[in-house]
Amino acid sequence: MNNPVMFTDPSGMIAVIPPGMGSWGWQGPGLTPWIRNIINAASRVRTATTSSQPQTDTDGGGAASPIVFLDPGHGGSDTGASRWLIRAPSLPAPFISISSSSSVVFEKDINLDVALRVRDILQANGVIVPMSRITDVNISPADRARLANESGADLFVSIHHNSSNPFRSGTLVLYPLAERHGSRSAASRVFATNINNMVSANTGLRDLGVQEGNFIVLNQTNMPAIITETGFMGGDLMFLANPDNRQEIAESIAEGILYTLFGN
Repeated sequence: MNNPVMFTDPSGMIAVIPPGMGSWGWQGPGLTPWIRNIINAASRVRTATTSSQPQTDTDGGGAASPIVFLDPGHGGSDTGASRWLIRAPSLPAPFISISSSSSVVFEKDINLDVALRVRDILQANGVIVPMSRITDVNISPADRARLANESGADLFVSIHHNSSNPFRSGTLVLYPLAERHGSRSAASRVFATNINNMVSANTGLRDLGVQEGNFIVLNQTNMPAIITETGFMGGDLMFLANPDNRQEIAESIAEGILYTLFGN
């Protein structure tokens, strides 16, 4: 790809993906130095005011309440996918404003924003919700799995947004490998299907189904575990940039969790 890719919507928001960008965001030989400097500066500003230690949030419910561990993907220096918005409307936290008319969108921030919204809904329904992080910190996948196991959670949800090619769109959910995890994989597949059905039905995002995934947070957790990929940081960027849509995603994830826990 030798030229930037640009997306726009009726509101005038434009997303620009520079040439040479890899699937992890702002990488590759096509990234010009001035953009790289802006991205690096924005990242330093974003992380300078946050703790470097893992944080958990365990508020909500009593001892008899179900426990759901939420894991907002990425964090700190691990930004996940990154995208550039130009001529964007005013964007609230968690977006980084480079100027009054442009912003950098990091996947880690969307993940956390959605996860906190899911937490609030679950807590309002009597669920205990420990989290791997509640601020912008980097935690290893092994530590995320360890924290989940130590919490005694009934379910594990790692919240992500897909970093594949800039033109793809849709929602999918990953669950542990059946060959390796047996009955836990089967339970996780049911859980994944509940979440994916809710998200695709309520948001209108293309249904990409549920798939097995070979990831540490799925392999090293003890309970039914899933990774949600509720939209792509390319084809769905305009959708994800809208806080109303992120709320809809969160409500759909929470609805799928509550259905899995209580069956209604």
